Amino acid sequence: MEVLTLDIISALINALKYANINRLIKLEKRAVLTNLLSMEIDENITYQATMASFLKDIGKIGVREVKEKRMNYKSSEIMRIMPEIIPFQYNIADIILESNEKIDGTGCPSNKEDVLIEAQIIVIVEEYLKTMSFEELSNEKRYNRKIVLQLKKLLENGKIIDILNDEKKLNKVFSGEINKYNVYKEQLEGVEEEQFMHTIASIIDAKHQYTGGHTQRVATFSYAIAKNMGYEKEKLSEIRYAAYLHDIGKLAVDLDILDKPGKLTDEEFEKIKLHAKYSYDILSDSPRLRKFAFGALHHEKMDGTGYPFGLKGDEIPEGSRLIAIADILDALTSDRNYRKPFTFKEAFELMEMMKGTALDSKIFDIAKTTFNI
Repeated sequence: MEVLTLDIISALINALKYANINRLIKLEKRAVLTNLLSMEIDENITYQATMASFLKDIGKIGVREVKEKRMNYKSSEIMRIMPEIIPFQYNIADIILESNEKIDGTGCPSNKEDVLIEAQIIVIVEEYLKTMSFEELSNEKRYNRKIVLQLKKLLENGKIIDILNDEKKLNKVFSGEINKYNVYKEQLEGVEEEQFMHTIASIIDAKHQYTGGHTQRVATFSYAIAKNMGYEKEKLSEIRYAAYLHDIGKLAVDLDILDKPGKLTDEEFEKIKLHAKYSYDILSDSPRLRKFAFGALHHEKMDGTGYPFGLKGDEIPEGSRLIAIADILDALTSDRNYRKPFTFKEAFELMEMMKGTALDSKIFDIAKTTFNI
């Protein structure tokens, strides 16, 4: 199956739309202005500067708090541990790492003075966007004067200011620029594919301290069940990707609710349930990822009492019913602060009571044989 690498990363970032729209708008402004400014300075650096600006925050998506000095390192680390999915990926990681450095040595994380030109552009763009003024940028020891002057000249064009101040126009320009760089690496297979998806799973699971490894395990269990059901290679890949992305909506859920050690209130539980709808919307927003959106329906139940849509029986896609079993199996066999993990045998005994009401009976029986229960 063709791996839509940048689409998947874009979907992670798009979760900000549901969690904190202001963060997404800030990211879009930074990426668009970086793109326009770098094009004026040197067209040869535009791609790397734009991608670094776009991916700079990937290290803090979903996590509670990352110190400024640590955040750029975390983002660059993610880009380095993934297989090479976009051109010049490791150069882009270096730009991200330096994108808070100042040329007078007062930046972070390394107090460098010799800073990559692409990183200097991002620093200047971010500083301008903080106040929409050039007061701080007048410090020529700290900021590259040539770049600052070029930014001033660029912003004399009223159309650019208009784009930055109009959410719809901004999103349209942002999406257009990023789509130009959407690269497909069709032969991302085996170890490389596993490495990429494991990184994505780690980003999703980092949101919640009690679910480390959950996404990876659900994908593994789902694949095993699907294989035992006789699915062909293409369908197996589809199930696996849907399982990897089934909880992407958790990136948009309040951390205090996700990590609450005690019992949730009714209101808090309703907010938790929104993660399934967020997952569905995030995947459906992407024309090339919406075929995996069925993974978001893993909380639907055969009797129609599930969520987010209250689907019933065959209204629920077969892949969703399969992932639902894998999801519950992992939840029961994982350690929790309020209970010890169940064995697979114990978990299936508990799940037996859900057959026909919550779970698909036929797929459940196949799942039992898959794990030799």
